[in-house]
Amino acid sequence: PVVLACVLAMALNPLVRWLKKCHIPLPVGAGIVVIAAVGVLAFGTVHLARPAADWLQTAPEKVPLLKEKFKHVLRPAARLSEAASSVGDLEPADARNKKAQPVEVKDHEVTKRVFTWTGSLLGSVAETIALVFLLLATGDLFLRKLVESIPRLRDKKQALEICHGIQF
Repeated sequence: PVVLACVLAMALNPLVRWLKKCHIPLPVGAGIVVIAAVGVLAFGTVHLARPAADWLQTAPEKVPLLKEKFKHVLRPAARLSEAASSVGDLEPADARNKKAQPVEVKDHEVTKRVFTWTGSLLGSVAETIALVFLLLATGDLFLRKLVESIPRLRDKKQALEICHGIQF
C-alpha cells in the first residue's frame, strides 16, 4: 500500500497543484482529488461488475470450445496426468483390500479465509487512500525529504527525474 500510495500521489499531484493555483487550500484540494478518484474507481467497478458476472455465467458454456481450440496443448498434459495417476496404483495387493476411512470436514476454512482476505483487502485500500490524501495534502514535502535523504547529487537528480516522469 505504501508504494502504491506514493505512485498515486505523484500521479495526482498535478491536479492538486492546479487546484492550489485556483486558490483552493492544499488539504481541501487533496481531499477533492482523492474523493473524485475514489468516486471514479467506484463508478468503474460498479459498471464493470455486470459484464464480469455475465462473462462468468457464460464461461461454462465456452469451456468445450476452448478445449477444442487447445486440444494440441492439452493432449500431452492429459497423458502426463494419466501417468501420474497410474503411479498411485503401484501399492501392494493387501493394501487394496483395506476399506477407505471416511473423512469429514468440520472446519469452515474457506469461509474464514474469504472473510479474512476481504477484511485485509478493505484495510489495505483504506490505508492506501489515507496515505494518498496525506501525501497530497503535504504538497512537495515528501519529495523534498526524499531528495534530502539521498547522499549523491547524481542520485538526487535521478530521483527527481523519476518523480517528474510519473507526474507528467
